[in-house]
Order: sequence, then C-alpha cells, then structure tokens
Amino acid sequence: MNVLLVMILSLLGGTGSNQALDDCGSFKATYNSQVLGDKVTISVLATGGKSPYYYFFFDSNTNLLTVDVKQSSCVVKKSELPKFVRVLDSGGCSKTIELNETDLR
Repeated sequence: MNVLLVMILSLLGGTGSNQALDDCGSFKATYNSQVLGDKVTISVLATGGKSPYYYFFFDSNTNLLTVDVKQSSCVVKKSELPKFVRVLDSGGCSKTIELNETDLR
C-alpha cells in the first residue's frame, strides 16, 4: 500500500509545467467533522488550484487509511482517527491538514 502511495505522490508531487505558481497560492483545503456515536465523518473541501483533487488520510504512523483517493471524506471509529490529510490537486500543488483530535471526539 505504501509503495502505491509513493508512486502516486511522485506522479503528482511537483508543480505542473502548465500551472502558474499563483495557482498553488489559490489552492486551499479545509475540513469539518461530524460525530455520530462511536464514528466520526471527516469531510475535506478543496478549492482553487486545478481539479480534480486527490485526498490521502493518514494515521499518526503515516499509514494510508483510505483506498479511494478521489473520495473527499472518510468515516472512522473514534479509536482509529486520522492524524492528517494531504490533498493534491491535478497541477501538483499540495496542502496538508493536521486534524485536531479534540474536534474529532
């Protein structure tokens, strides 16, 4: 799984040659969460940059928690909360969101 992630990040990691650096400045990513019982839904909203966007949810050991990188949300048990989300746009810009564990409980 980690090998697949490295391959994807290497393909999307650099700034695209046809994308102005200003596009990375306009690229934003935010999240909100909803708690229902022992499960938490984390939804990420990406704006600016160049769509489509790719979403990678990681635990504290940098293990990838999701399989579908086009899915902008994930539902997890409270005991298995992600530590951060990395969002990539199609032009190679990236944003990392540190998730506040207090907000997720």
